[in-house]
Amino acid sequence: MSLFKLGQAFLRHRAHSTPNLLKSAIQPLRCVYMSNNLEVPAHYETASERLSSVLGCSKQDSCAILMEYPEIKKCAGQRLHTTCNYLTKNLGVDKQLIMSFPWLLQFNKKILEEKVKLLSCVTKCAISSTVPLLKFDTEQLWKLFSNKLEDDHAYLLKKNCQDTQDRITFLANNLQCSELEVCNLISKYNFLMAVPIQRLDAVFELFRESKISSADLMRDAWILRYNPEQIKTRLEIIQAVGMDNAKPWHTRSLEKSFQRYNDLLSNSKK
Repeated sequence: MSLFKLGQAFLRHRAHSTPNLLKSAIQPLRCVYMSNNLEVPAHYETASERLSSVLGCSKQDSCAILMEYPEIKKCAGQRLHTTCNYLTKNLGVDKQLIMSFPWLLQFNKKILEEKVKLLSCVTKCAISSTVPLLKFDTEQLWKLFSNKLEDDHAYLLKKNCQDTQDRITFLANNLQCSELEVCNLISKYNFLMAVPIQRLDAVFELFRESKISSADLMRDAWILRYNPEQIKTRLEIIQAVGMDNAKPWHTRSLEKSFQRYNDLLSNSKK
């Protein structure tokens, strides 16, 4: 059965079996909590102790998590333990990583299992690397992956890439980062799964030739949705005027803004 048919069958089954318990995606935290000086309010005391026991963290850290994600406060201790054990023992997700994405604990095990089952059908990455994408419900996940699956596979094979590659590994290789970091980017910039992979490849090649760093691209991921020809034209101008330390935003800024910056640069060199 093709991935497309498998995904459709999976979603039809889910529509009749499980309600959508979380309609909106939840933004992950940027980093692990560091809140040792936080005073735990009395009404958070019990829930904070419960979460601290599950994650093996301080009560201050668990309280900070509960303040950011109050829904976790409503979860029974046994459910938190079950969800955490599933993430750590079944998926290989470290507790430190759970603390970076604590919204994971709002889902019960069954909901997570459905998402993991779908992700295992559409990507070859380790599920522990796709943690940021678990914030999406299964319909959103399928829409995210399904449109480009076959095109991506054909293009990567044509480029003689290993059969273990997919869009996530392709992005990780070109951005010189981990698959986890790519999935975190995708969770914020959904278009990374929609832009044709040939176009992404052309954009990456242009920036490699111009020696614009992968780190800069990750900080300004919007540039990856722009037309390669537009980027190429702007990069040629940047090279012609001798602009040092060019950044991705230089290739996507408005003509007026770019010209003003270019004039300032020219004047500073006189």
